[in-house]
Amino acid sequence: MRRAVKIVVLSAVVLGAGLAIAGAAVTDDTPRFLYASLLNGLEFDSRTGDLQLATIQVALPSPPGGGRYAPEGPGKVWAVIATGAGAQVARFDFYAEKGEGAMWVISSYTLTRLEGGAAQGSRLRLAPGDYVLESHLPTGCFYTFPFTVSLAQGGGKNYYFLDGDWGSWAYLLYAGADPEEALIWKVWLRNKAPQDSKTVRTRVEVVRDADRALVCTSREGESQDLTPRWNRFAFDLIHPMQGTGGGAYFKAVDLLRKDGSYTLKMSLDGQPYGTWKFAVAGGKLSRTGRADRAQADPLTFIEGSRDAWWFGGQTTAGQAQVAVEAKPEPSLSMIPDANPIVVKGTALLAAKSILNWLAATVTVGGQKVTAVLGDHRLEMTVGSPNAIVDGKTVTAPVEAVERNGDLYVPIRFSCEALGAQVKWDAGTKTMTINIGDRFGRVKVP
Repeated sequence: MRRAVKIVVLSAVVLGAGLAIAGAAVTDDTPRFLYASLLNGLEFDSRTGDLQLATIQVALPSPPGGGRYAPEGPGKVWAVIATGAGAQVARFDFYAEKGEGAMWVISSYTLTRLEGGAAQGSRLRLAPGDYVLESHLPTGCFYTFPFTVSLAQGGGKNYYFLDGDWGSWAYLLYAGADPEEALIWKVWLRNKAPQDSKTVRTRVEVVRDADRALVCTSREGESQDLTPRWNRFAFDLIHPMQGTGGGAYFKAVDLLRKDGSYTLKMSLDGQPYGTWKFAVAGGKLSRTGRADRAQADPLTFIEGSRDAWWFGGQTTAGQAQVAVEAKPEPSLSMIPDANPIVVKGTALLAAKSILNWLAATVTVGGQKVTAVLGDHRLEMTVGSPNAIVDGKTVTAPVEAVERNGDLYVPIRFSCEALGAQVKWDAGTKTMTINIGDRFGRVKVP
C-alpha cells in the first residue's frame, strides 16, 4: 500500500561555515550531511513513535540544469527508511534549496508510505525495531544512518525511545575556528526512563592524560531538564576554580598550546555518564575515526564544518541506554518453610528449606549436610566450627546445629558459599537473598 503526503517543514535554518577538512576518502564533491543538522533533523515523538524530518543540511553536487532539487525536477535526492531485515518502510523525496558553499538545505519533502509503513499526516509511525535511513542520488546511495526504536511503559503510558549516534558522538567547538574564541562542548542528552522529564546535575571535566591535570570544567551548579527525546546541550568550558584565573572562559588556545592526549568526562547527578578521548597535535585538534576524511567511509563520514571537532565516546550503558534509565523492582517473596533461629547472634535456617530454595542438590546424612550448586560445593557437620567450601576448609561464623530433627545451617554463610548474594535490613530484620534473577526474603526473629 502506498500513500503520498506533501509536507512543508518549517524550521530555523542555521547554516554552518564553509567546509575545510582535507583528506582522501571523502572529497569536497562527496555528498554528505552536516552531522549536527542530521541528528537534530530527525524529530521523534516519544509518546507515539512518530518520526518526521526538520531542516537538514547536506553537501550535494549541483543538480543537472541548475536550479533546486525537487521530486518533479531533473535533480532528485531522496531517502528510504528500511528495517534491519531490509524491508522498505517509507520514502522521503526531498526539496532542497542552495545554501552556503557546497551545502543544500532540505526544507520540505514528499512522504510515500510503503509496505509496512504507517503515515500519520506529516509523520511516519515506527514500531520498535532496528532501522536504517538510506539517502540516495540517481548515481546511488550516498549515506546510511542506522538507528533503533524501543518501547517502555510507565504510569500507564507508552514511551518510545530513539537510539543511535546521539548517545555516543559529540563535539568541541570554537567559533570560526578562531583559537581566541571560547571552547564549547556540545552533546546530546535524554532521559531514557518511562517518565516525561527529569532534572539532573551535569558536570564536564577535561583532563590531560600525561599528568592527570584538570584542564577545564563546565560551570559549577549546572543542571539540565532531560526528556525522553534527544536534545543538544552546550556547555561553556571555564578554567578550574583555583587560583586567580578560576572561572574565566577557557579559550581554545589554552588547550591547543600543549600537544598530547586528553580525556573529557561527563557525569549526571554525580554518576559517570560518558568518556570521550581526543588529542592535540601540532597545536590543532585531531580528527579521528568517522570524523577523519582520510580514513572515513563516505557512507558514514561525520561532517562537522571547519569549527566543530567530533569525537566518538562511550556512555555508561552503551549506545542503547543513558545513565538515568529506570529499572524494575525485583519480585520478592518469603522463602517457604523459613523458620529461622538465632545462635550466638547468627541467623540459621533448616538446611533443606534454604538450600532447596537455592535449587541446590542437598544430601543430609546423620550429622552432615552436603549441598552442590553449579561449580560450588558446601559441606557442614553438626558441632564442628569448620566447613568445606569448594574443597577448602574454612571457619564458619557458627557451627551447624540440630533442632527438632532438622539440621540448621547459618543463612548468609551457606548462601554465599553457593554463589548467592545476601543483604541485611536491620530496620525490618529481614534478609534478602538473590540468586540469578530470583529474590527471596527471610524474616529473622
